[in-house]
Amino acid sequence: MDSARLIVKVVPGAHRDEVVGRHGEGVRVRVSAPPEKGRANAAVVALIAAALGVAARDVAVRRGLTGPLKMLEIAGVSRETIEKWLAGGCPTASARAVGSRGKNGVAGDHGKDGLGDG
Repeated sequence: MDSARLIVKVVPGAHRDEVVGRHGEGVRVRVSAPPEKGRANAAVVALIAAALGVAARDVAVRRGLTGPLKMLEIAGVSRETIEKWLAGGCPTASARAVGSRGKNGVAGDHGKDGLGDG
């Protein structure tokens, strides 16, 4: 199965969840979740999953769990797909369509997978 990595610059505590656009080799996103107890990470995972059309369980934070610069690994997506998405201006799904609710009621928060606070 293909997987690709994506660098993400995160701005937590925003008014809404959105992919802002390119940021160097990756993307810049804003999420409404606060940067506490994994909530912002869960929101980032859900947002990127929805934007790329994969399940939130297929997106994992590999580096940067506690900082604003993260490296995500996305299963089921090739590097070529990521490059096309970046070149196309990083279109995203609306925040309403983002992911399922996890154990804490947070989109994409699935507990002890290293992304939530479980």
